[in-house]
Amino acid sequence: MAEATSVGSMEFVRRQALSLLKAAKDGDTTSTERIRAHKSNREDMKLADAPHALAREAGQESWPKFKFPHEAAAMDRAQRAERLKNALDEGQHWRVEAVLAEDPSISHENLGRECALYDARAVAGRLAEDPSAANRVVGVREPILHLKSSRHWQDAG
Repeated sequence: MAEATSVGSMEFVRRQALSLLKAAKDGDTTSTERIRAHKSNREDMKLADAPHALAREAGQESWPKFKFPHEAAAMDRAQRAERLKNALDEGQHWRVEAVLAEDPSISHENLGRECALYDARAVAGRLAEDPSAANRVVGVREPILHLKSSRHWQDAG
């Protein structure tokens, strides 16, 4: 399967997934086996199983990991920053890496983000230039609270 490169082509892949599921439910054995090859529970098929099968056939671990780079490419900087914040708070390390791959400079947008990413060198450099930044609110909280809310430490090592 060719890799999707745009939101439009992702819609095409979504339609392919629906067609695959419909064919499987209509008794097409090839479609059924394609889906079941990527399911741990081989019984009933659900809507999410078909896109998951297509993502696995494309070499990805899951549908969210397959579609996210395409979604991220269509986002503006503010949307990417919000996705990065949420991924840091939720411990979605693969999503952090995908956002940073799309826009590496976003990691140095502010001290709070540098704290959340555990970028000690960037934090030290920023505080050397402006020590008062340690107590300046970034977004809705002080930088140390960005560090506290980040679950990125779970990916360290």
